[in-house]
Amino acid sequence: MSIRVGVNGFGRIGRVFFRAALEAHLPLTLINDWNLTDADLAKYKVLVLANTASLDNAQAEAVRRFVANGGGLVASLDASLCDEFGDPRADFALADVFGVSHRGVPAPKGAPADLDVNFARNLTADYWEKRRNVWDLAREKDSPLDSPKLRELIGTKPVLFKGPAVRVAPRDGAKVLATLTPPGGEPGEKIPAIVVNTFGKGRAVFLAAGLDAANYQYAFPYHRELLANAITFAAAAPPPIAVEAPLCVQAVAMRQRKDGERLIVHLYNDVNTTANRARPEDDIPLREETLPIHDLRVTFRGYAPSRIHLEPGALDLPFQREGDTVTVTVPRLNVHAMVVAELP
Repeated sequence: MSIRVGVNGFGRIGRVFFRAALEAHLPLTLINDWNLTDADLAKYKVLVLANTASLDNAQAEAVRRFVANGGGLVASLDASLCDEFGDPRADFALADVFGVSHRGVPAPKGAPADLDVNFARNLTADYWEKRRNVWDLAREKDSPLDSPKLRELIGTKPVLFKGPAVRVAPRDGAKVLATLTPPGGEPGEKIPAIVVNTFGKGRAVFLAAGLDAANYQYAFPYHRELLANAITFAAAAPPPIAVEAPLCVQAVAMRQRKDGERLIVHLYNDVNTTANRARPEDDIPLREETLPIHDLRVTFRGYAPSRIHLEPGALDLPFQREGDTVTVTVPRLNVHAMVVAELP
């Protein structure tokens, strides 16, 4: 399989899911709806359906076979709920893969009747819009989507979640890893927020709470960590190429065949010391200076390179081998560099 994660989803949610995975340094690429075929999906370990509401029957069947054959799937909100014309189905086309059935949309919190009539008279619609869909997100103990970083960010207690959600009913065999409840201990129903399911040889993670959409709206760091953890869990194995670097470093891996075979990991330092002071549409991407980043680590898993070097400059990087992993340290990254692993 490819070293990449395929992300399908157009608009802001697809972009945000892509960004979250990019900041986690996961190797990924954007794919289109016409790539949802057996041949194209076979290139990937994980498929992300970022609120991909409209799928035709053939696309849904290709995704179903992909997961059944061992692929991973992460999907959110209305994925596969509509056909290719945008007409809603009675249930998700991939309900059996997700392990949940669609049960509508939770009632939003907040209404004019909740406040004194004289106070409410002076409020705009924006006041109520900002107070809709506010929940406490609680994770199950020992969730496979947990990580040391996530516990560092939010601990183990419920955390605020503000964003869209769908009401789902878990099917037999599916496991609820997180729930939504009204904030502050208010009485109300407990709604599944994250559900995992095994389908055939593969795994699926369904985000009934739109963590990807919430990450677009207000970008709490725990959103990114949960999204990245969902991808890693669905893959059922560590990525074959891992990069340890700050969030500002973008990493893109590719395979090249020329006089042998090599893996190339592009590293790009996106720190802009001018702080983007110009308007976004007029900001000229000129670098007067760089803020170097030191001691980045790149790990190759399942490969046995004969040589690893840093380009430009042809600097040989000494590597440490442990089991089936090989790790190198990039001493300094100014703007762009390539870690090149020569394979025998």
